[in-house]
Amino acid sequence: LLKTIRDAHQAGLSVMLFPIVLLLDDNDNQDWRGRLRPTDIDSWFASYSTQLLRYAAMANEESVEVLSVGSEFSSLETHAIRWRHLVAQAREVFDGELLYTSNWDTPDQVKWWDAVDHMGVSGYYELADSGDATTQTLTNEWIGWRDWLLEHRNVHAPGKQVILCEVGYPSIDWGAARPWDYTMKHEVDYAEQRDGFDAMIRAWDGEEALGGVFVFCWFSFDASWRRDYTIRGKPAEVLIKEWYNN
Repeated sequence: LLKTIRDAHQAGLSVMLFPIVLLLDDNDNQDWRGRLRPTDIDSWFASYSTQLLRYAAMANEESVEVLSVGSEFSSLETHAIRWRHLVAQAREVFDGELLYTSNWDTPDQVKWWDAVDHMGVSGYYELADSGDATTQTLTNEWIGWRDWLLEHRNVHAPGKQVILCEVGYPSIDWGAARPWDYTMKHEVDYAEQRDGFDAMIRAWDGEEALGGVFVFCWFSFDASWRRDYTIRGKPAEVLIKEWYNN
């Protein structure tokens, strides 16, 4: 992790450290961090805080620009007092900017946006009800989600910039219809992946409330890369580069 941060800085990149909790066991349908239901909420937050603050200290030592204090904890977001306490603790050891990343459908649950510097959101919005939607249809859907998100921002996080901490589409048919579903096994479709990003760009380009976009993802480790989320070596990569260079 330290090497990655240092390599990124050496390459002239800014860094957001983005710890994510992954579950090893599927107990009582708690197969994703957004469904966690700890039996002892105090112990859970104490344990999570210990880990998060460890990364916060590391991030500060490496002059990391932004730290995410949490990601997609949908079932735990209503514990506002505990989150505010964690954010305050993080500020004691980290001098950079802080954000929290809500799931795409729960930004209104977070009543403590004022405690962080930015409103982070995972942007896996469903853009179609089929695998052959046009780019215009996808764009119209993204515009609708953008307006919905900004409405919540204006109510719950006025003045905060929205950062899309994850936006990604698997390069398969139906990829823009259910972008959050990494288990789909449809046919490879690079065009649909590109069209999903094209719709996102058309909806958000020039929007002053947008503070940034993190594309998921770049890496690929095995033969599954053809259908997975990476944009590397695919038409979506060319599109993203053009947008970021403008």
